[in-house]
Amino acid sequence: MATSLAGKRLGRAALFLCAAVLMIGVAEAQTSLGRISGRIVDPAGAVVPAVEVVAANEQTGVAVRAVSNDAGIYVLSFLQPGRYTLTASGRGFKRYERRGLAVETAEVLALDIALELGNVTEVVEVTAEAPLLESASATVGQFVDSRVVSEMPLSGRRVLELARLAGGVVFVNYSNFAKPNFSLAGGRVQNQMFWLDGGNIQNMRLGVGQVDTDPSVEVIQEFRVVQNAYAAEYGGSAGGLLISTTKSGTNHLHGSGFEYFRNDRLDAAGFFAPTEGTRKLKAPLRYHLFGGTLGGPIIRDRTHFFAGYEGTRRTEGSTQILTVPTARQGQGDFSQTLDARSRLIPIYDPSTTRGVGGQTVREPFAGNVIPASRLDPVARQLLDFWPPANRPPVNVSGAQNFSGNRAQKFTRDNVTTRMDHVFSDRNRFYFRLLYNRDPQFRTSVYPRLEADPNAPIQDRWQRTMLFADTHSFSGSLVMDARYSYGSRINHSKRAGLGSQVIADRPQGSAFRRFPRHQRGRGGRPRRQLRAPAIPHPPAPDR
Repeated sequence: MATSLAGKRLGRAALFLCAAVLMIGVAEAQTSLGRISGRIVDPAGAVVPAVEVVAANEQTGVAVRAVSNDAGIYVLSFLQPGRYTLTASGRGFKRYERRGLAVETAEVLALDIALELGNVTEVVEVTAEAPLLESASATVGQFVDSRVVSEMPLSGRRVLELARLAGGVVFVNYSNFAKPNFSLAGGRVQNQMFWLDGGNIQNMRLGVGQVDTDPSVEVIQEFRVVQNAYAAEYGGSAGGLLISTTKSGTNHLHGSGFEYFRNDRLDAAGFFAPTEGTRKLKAPLRYHLFGGTLGGPIIRDRTHFFAGYEGTRRTEGSTQILTVPTARQGQGDFSQTLDARSRLIPIYDPSTTRGVGGQTVREPFAGNVIPASRLDPVARQLLDFWPPANRPPVNVSGAQNFSGNRAQKFTRDNVTTRMDHVFSDRNRFYFRLLYNRDPQFRTSVYPRLEADPNAPIQDRWQRTMLFADTHSFSGSLVMDARYSYGSRINHSKRAGLGSQVIADRPQGSAFRRFPRHQRGRGGRPRRQLRAPAIPHPPAPDR
């Protein structure tokens, strides 16, 4: 019985494996790699089988081989973007050689080869350019090459901002300095799919899946914006695709370093900036973007590495105008509290509430002043959380009597690493890791950050890994296996969560303190959930 059950399980596993191998032979992977295919003919136009075609990457030396079939068709699949030297060798024909053939991200390049009769030791060099029209695919899109990626001036050095260059893109903004908002080919905002090195880099949360992190310009080689009519291998989106490829190491050691900065010392104060005497106080601005890359060989023509780091330290200030209680109002004196029509706003005494003729009426306080003995002790202490008025109001109602500078602080650390290795002419492997941490918070014009209703603290990080292995079993069977893993957190908290704002009040405070544990049903202690303490961010540098 046990033997029979084990045999059934083994049979099912074998059937599943056979089905998987068959699907590998006919299906294309969701990939950012390129492909070259075409037909090989002789001078009379007849097809030539059994011709070996080799595409060698001119920077890494990695070669991909294929042999034409009985119909003269050859296919070079899963080519890393770059420049290649293409050669074709067949018995009774001169050796065909074509240098500087550019293969772009997710490109399907159709290239027929015409051989000439002669000795194989003779070489025919072809210098013609690759076809401008991608006739092997119906996909509509736009390619952005490495020169544009590296040289185009960008305010935040974010590569996905280059999507603006593609037709049919309506760019909205960058949400919280982290992710782009745009519409592609009439699709909805935040409904695109994002692929990096053939792996998905968008979050898959409930709702709208959107890119978690925008890679640095320095680590991206090129990318392609696909608008519509794309192949079913991508799927999952009706709003377009963005397919990117990271840089890889070459046979030569190379690197880069960069630093960009902005500072409020180079700017003028805003029109509504607060004043100190006769001097305007500029909103703080500190913007530093820095980093570097390094790539090269570990084993020449076989193993290469590439790594890049980018850091951002950004403090961007703004002026906030508020209406705050005046000193008189804090003491209960509302004798000068007027509305916009210069009419006194009466303050009624709740202790005089009574019914008259079916209506509830109250009497105002004498002189519109609340006696000190009647002031609520909680309200007295809440006044400590308001900033004092520091400017004349804009009208008789006392509106906008406070102005102060606040800042949004944004910190980003982005690390990208990649390793490529060639086991043999038939087996290639690469690994890529992308880690991004970009927390942000706001400083406040309030005496304590806990009192500010518009000062969230966001702790965010994202991490994606990709393992990819390409194995050629034969000229007609190629396996491209990929595993992509992503994890992320996005915690938005208020400063009051887990703070000691109540404990810091003096003894005898009007704020009630609750016991740490309370009794639940049946007299059993009920655990109280407590959030971890949140450190207060430092004040912006002046």
